[in-house]
Amino acid sequence: VSDNAYLGDYGYSGRNGLSSGLSYSKTQADSFFETSIGLVQSLYEDDISKITIDTNSYYDRVIDLKTIPGRLHISSEVIGSWRNGTQDIAGRDVARIGGMVSWQNTSISTYGLEYGGSLDYAHDIFIVDQDSRYDSFRALSSIGGNAYTRYPLIIRNDTGVHLLEPLAQVAWGWREQSKVISDESTHSEFDMGNLIRISRFAASDRYEDGPHAAFGIRYSYDAPENHSFALGLGKVLRNEIHYGFTDSSGLKGINSDNYISATAMFHNNSYLSFQGLVDNNFQSKKTSLTGGVDFNKFRFDAEYSYLLADLMELRRDPIEEWKINSNFKLNQKWDLTSNLRFDEAEDHLALLGAGISYENQCVKVNLEMDRRYSLEGTSPPITNFSFAISLKGFSTGSINAIQSKKCK
Repeated sequence: VSDNAYLGDYGYSGRNGLSSGLSYSKTQADSFFETSIGLVQSLYEDDISKITIDTNSYYDRVIDLKTIPGRLHISSEVIGSWRNGTQDIAGRDVARIGGMVSWQNTSISTYGLEYGGSLDYAHDIFIVDQDSRYDSFRALSSIGGNAYTRYPLIIRNDTGVHLLEPLAQVAWGWREQSKVISDESTHSEFDMGNLIRISRFAASDRYEDGPHAAFGIRYSYDAPENHSFALGLGKVLRNEIHYGFTDSSGLKGINSDNYISATAMFHNNSYLSFQGLVDNNFQSKKTSLTGGVDFNKFRFDAEYSYLLADLMELRRDPIEEWKINSNFKLNQKWDLTSNLRFDEAEDHLALLGAGISYENQCVKVNLEMDRRYSLEGTSPPITNFSFAISLKGFSTGSINAIQSKKCK
């Protein structure tokens, strides 16, 4: 493109490159397959590798066993990345070919106690070119297993349904000690979704080895009047620090940080939600707090987010910001909107905008203005004014259901 800042100037995205590609996937009752190839062209003029080609193929199949309890998962994947640069390290080309066989089984006792376990064996081949820090070829095997249990307790009465579920696991993993490229598992997340897992890395380029345990609790309450509340707590214990995890992942220490999630739903689609990682000294590593209210004519949404500085995730400074969006419906045809984003770490506004729109059965007119004070990818700070007219007879725009008259 002739204008390398247009993605941010026109509000398409904050990415630093143009991407295109092809993908194909197929899902069946007992198998899944997907493959893709993509090309990314950097918009930075001084970028050494202007073009990067990525490919990824993945296959997974489930086999129900008849001779022994449980089922077998067989998966394989091929992942590769090629850069057009020829410099050492900056022009690195990598590929990983991996396969895994996993056995899983779960049972429920007469008293409702669920217990189960799994065994994994994985083999990965790493191929690296143009990076003197790593061997050009390395093959590694991984072995792991876990046993877990959970006990859901339900109370039903006239005021609602209470669900309390304690859960725990013990696990062990082993991988050959070797220095290999790890481009996939650079950002590890810790939440209730992977609390009971042998390895919590995003891919098998890294593996959570050694003995470790986890425990947590879930609680939820649903009331007939559309009120609901949910709470989740989780923690991981191990006998030594795992340096493959980043500081902000919450999983690096001997004892992980405390994962906490809470959600409350009220009338009129109003809500309050919190997710975060908090250490034993009540210091936050990651925080996401969102809330909103929805009245007849007014909608308000706010979000606060915080992310700890982490050099392993290439983040030199912490990220802390507020986002506020509002919508006020003057009548059936007129709407006022506003949005704001404040950078708490830099102590200044990052985005400020407002708009007004008119809509009837035939046309929608929208006028907006916003000022962005921060960089957006390769785009510098900018002020945008936009004016749009949409003729509904020639577009797929929604029609206001409140109005009964037809456009003639």
